[in-house]
Amino acid sequence: MSIWENVSKFARLFSNNKTALFPQHSRRRKRQRRRQQWQQPPKRKVPTTIDVLPTTNTTNEDIPLMPSADETNVASVQSADEKVAQLIIIYQDQKHQALADPQIISGQIGDATNIKFRQFVGYTLNKIVGYTANFVHHKAILTLTYEKHDGGIIWQFSRNYDNYRLLAKPQFLRGKLGKPYSLAIPQIPNYVFLKANGKLKGQFTEKQQTVTYFFRRADWVDVTTVSHLLRMESYVTCYDDIGGNTLATPLAKDSVWQTFLSVKMADRSLWHNIGGNIWIKETADITYIHPYDMKPELPLLPVQEVDLYATIDFIAGKELLLFNSPFGKKSSSIKNNEQVRITRFIHLEGINWFYVANEGWTTEYYLHFQ
Repeated sequence: MSIWENVSKFARLFSNNKTALFPQHSRRRKRQRRRQQWQQPPKRKVPTTIDVLPTTNTTNEDIPLMPSADETNVASVQSADEKVAQLIIIYQDQKHQALADPQIISGQIGDATNIKFRQFVGYTLNKIVGYTANFVHHKAILTLTYEKHDGGIIWQFSRNYDNYRLLAKPQFLRGKLGKPYSLAIPQIPNYVFLKANGKLKGQFTEKQQTVTYFFRRADWVDVTTVSHLLRMESYVTCYDDIGGNTLATPLAKDSVWQTFLSVKMADRSLWHNIGGNIWIKETADITYIHPYDMKPELPLLPVQEVDLYATIDFIAGKELLLFNSPFGKKSSSIKNNEQVRITRFIHLEGINWFYVANEGWTTEYYLHFQ
């Protein structure tokens, strides 16, 4: 036998008996196999046979499905959530400014909302968007728009400071309650502004407000309110205003009159008001007696009680000034062509004065008796 045949024989012997020759290697491999078995998941056993149930008349719908406890709880929560509804109410003004914090009301879909609209002082609800009597959506918005109340009207009058006559048609200003206002002084041709009664700046309130602007003729250079007594040296013509219309009755010769206002004009002429709407121009036929505050003794006749009716005969479209006493202070005014009742009469310094019931005194020049 050759050497190679011996080697081959030994190799086959070694291969068949290596476990016996090297027992430690065999134990190591067994441990490795066990470790691999522990790490790998158990293999699923595949059935080799199929059990066939006997055929019956039952269907899938007839077999009751029993949900688990967890599935029942989840379903009930989802069902309740699906019915919950919320309505957000927004309160705003017409400029989309909030009047109050938004209000949230909750309920179940289909339930009545039972909304009670809020009230705000000085506002009126005028627009509703998104109203619903019942909850119909999970989330909804209701917008309530309120309009601010109108404030009281601000009336503006322009008057002649010296005779209280209106110089222009009255104007008025409107605005919302609480809104600020600022008034501009009107411009009146041939007049200069003197003063204003009332607030030129402020806020609209619930009550009406009045502002009166007083003007004086621009050609009135100097105005004197000191009273004098004037004696007429001859018959003197009377006017209804400075440079105005001539009155029918002149002042009698030697009669004495009290002045209430004296005005120096731009043309240097001097005019005197002797009561009411009666004016005279100073001429050489007029003499100053002395200041009225010296209280001269003048013959006064007692007042007579009368019951007469007359019509105011003044200037169309204008008002006649009345006085608190003959040659007294302005007290009120009355419209032209108005019928009045006369209750008193007095003849004073050549002038017949009549008292318009509950109004004031005027002269015979402005009355047409019935």
